Amino acid sequence: MKKIIVLGVLVLLACQLFSQSKYKAGDVVVGKNVKYICKREIGVTPYVRIDNSNNRDTTLNVYYNDGKLLGMFEPIAASFRFERSDLYSIVKLIFTNSELKLLKENRVVIDIYFTTNNIGITQEISFCFLRDAIVLSTLDPDRFYELEKKLIKVMGLDIGKSSLNVRNPKYSCEISFEDIP
Repeated sequence: MKKIIVLGVLVLLACQLFSQSKYKAGDVVVGKNVKYICKREIGVTPYVRIDNSNNRDTTLNVYYNDGKLLGMFEPIAASFRFERSDLYSIVKLIFTNSELKLLKENRVVIDIYFTTNNIGITQEISFCFLRDAIVLSTLDPDRFYELEKKLIKVMGLDIGKSSLNVRNPKYSCEISFEDIP
């Protein structure tokens, strides 16, 4: 009986150890094809932001072509070139049905930050999620990279004439997994 109890405790400890988040602020998570730099999302402690190490523009700052900083409340005239259904289709390709079920049941949300060039073509993507979010916190970095590559092909902006002088416009959107049909 003692052996069964001890074995049970060891199994629970092992599950806890292996289910801990791979993505912790300050860490670098390496896959076969990618390296992600993990940051604490500014002002939001339980969240982690992961940036591909190849991303060059990882700040939230946006500048005009002349180098002047865009004001915090100064809008960028742009609209999405994609529909939410495009994002859902990609998510369904990356995640298994059982993973999607867990993500939906636990109401997991992932924020996607994307940086475009002056004509609205996405150049870089970063992800932000609760650092202990089920599935996401332990997802292999190469699967995030697969998601990133597919999203870059779909995501983009139609930049308005008044914002053509903005260098590398930045936007964000979120995917709430429970909304995925």
